[in-house]
Amino acid sequence: MEYIVKEDDGYNWARWKLRADSRKKLIEWWNENGLDEDNAELIDHTTEMPYGGKIEIESEVVCDACDGKGYLTDVYDTEAGETQTQRCDSCQLFESDKQAQSHIEWLLTRKVRMINKDDIIVTKDELYLQQAPSLNFELDTDELLEKALLRGFVEKVGDDKYKINNDYSGSQE
Repeated sequence: MEYIVKEDDGYNWARWKLRADSRKKLIEWWNENGLDEDNAELIDHTTEMPYGGKIEIESEVVCDACDGKGYLTDVYDTEAGETQTQRCDSCQLFESDKQAQSHIEWLLTRKVRMINKDDIIVTKDELYLQQAPSLNFELDTDELLEKALLRGFVEKVGDDKYKINNDYSGSQE
């Protein structure tokens, strides 16, 4: 990852661009090496260079290849003869393709959990037991389900599994 860093000693300042794996490693590296034109790219500075100033990370420069995600999708691997997800070799945010793929799987699992967090899934019989009293038991199980599906109160999501529409606003004849 590339960072824009400002070094300031209270009188003079300099702005640098440098690479580091993380903000923490950048600070550790600076404490050991300091900043100079041999180990960082100077962008701008006052007429005098700062002497032993404090640094402030102003921004991260986002990788052009992957937009800062650290991985690329739909990369054709000629050896395997298939399309794969691989780590971005430009920013090297992940140590390997496998680590990048594991991260994507984690993101997808997390996204599914977030989507399903408030979902209420019921069977046809559970729907009947919940809703029949409010309809004075005038409909049997199948009729109630059909009416709920037509009105958008529930959506079929599997074999005898129906998701209740939490945004349902009422009677829709």
